[in-house]
Amino acid sequence: MRPNRRRLGSVVLIPAVMLTSILSSSAEPPEAPKPSTGFSPEQMIDEALRRYEVGDFQQAWEYVTKVKAQKPDMEKLKLVQGLLYLEMRPKRVQDAIPLLLDYNNSAEGKNEFRGNMALGKVYRESRMYNQALRPLEKAKGLAPIDLDGKPLRAQITMDLAECYLGMKKDKLAIATAKEAETMAPNDAGIQRDLGKIATDSKDYETATKAADRAIALLNAKTRSDPFKVQDLKDLQECVDLKTKVFGAKLEANSKDAPSFYEMSVALREKADIEKRMNMLRAREFGIKGIANDAKLFKLQVLVAGIEAELGGLQDAVDRLNDTINNDPENQAAIKLRSDIQARMGVNKP
Repeated sequence: MRPNRRRLGSVVLIPAVMLTSILSSSAEPPEAPKPSTGFSPEQMIDEALRRYEVGDFQQAWEYVTKVKAQKPDMEKLKLVQGLLYLEMRPKRVQDAIPLLLDYNNSAEGKNEFRGNMALGKVYRESRMYNQALRPLEKAKGLAPIDLDGKPLRAQITMDLAECYLGMKKDKLAIATAKEAETMAPNDAGIQRDLGKIATDSKDYETATKAADRAIALLNAKTRSDPFKVQDLKDLQECVDLKTKVFGAKLEANSKDAPSFYEMSVALREKADIEKRMNMLRAREFGIKGIANDAKLFKLQVLVAGIEAELGGLQDAVDRLNDTINNDPENQAAIKLRSDIQARMGVNKP
């Protein structure tokens, strides 16, 4: 069913109810600007955009308010204000869209990717896929390949692929998703999204390869930072994707022995990830307990054991060294440290 919407001139207004599940924010414009920073309006709007991009919405609004008072006709002001409105309650989305449309049609905005990317994302998340295509295609052509270490152009291209999928253009969706993958072959998120689109398009071979590639990349990340919860959540999502693929294959052929094997492997991987998630929760509770009583040494030893099991061997040894320095006769800490150091190939503290 096509979503209900109203038009004002060339501006599409999205009902607030429709976007409630999409947008949320704690950002509100300040009641009054703070004292002048000494920056020019151009410098302030650039700083507002920088603050927006790092998530400091309140400070960004303060700069926007000052610019509005000094130079209200500045084109980039529309961009930053529109972006900030998208981070606010759903009711402000209807204020954001005309601002972004005006900016995107301006001489400056025609060469800037941010407004088109934001507008395309709003439409895509509202399932207004036809409206999303043009701004996303423009953003793709204008965006840098990478921004702040993120594969920006690949992400925009993947957004386009999701639009094509929503429009039931499966072949075009797969082709576009594969294009995004070639732009960022070592990004786990892009691989995961390729896997999702391939699964929904019933291209199970591509889906499995993409999920396996994402899992390999995420496992490498967890080896360098074993305590990052989001990486484990992403791993869990990739494994769930594989179980969906093999479930679909078994539904089509209940005697497909290789799919039974792959499903078993995937479920075992899922169980391991769930265990690691619970271990991280146990570590979190342990650290909170230590914050209340650092001399509860049995808890220090327990947390060190958890850290070692998760792969944080040096973190565990450091914790045990501190414990032994404060409790030299703690045999549990001494033994655990010795065991961990043996794994690390270290013979002494």
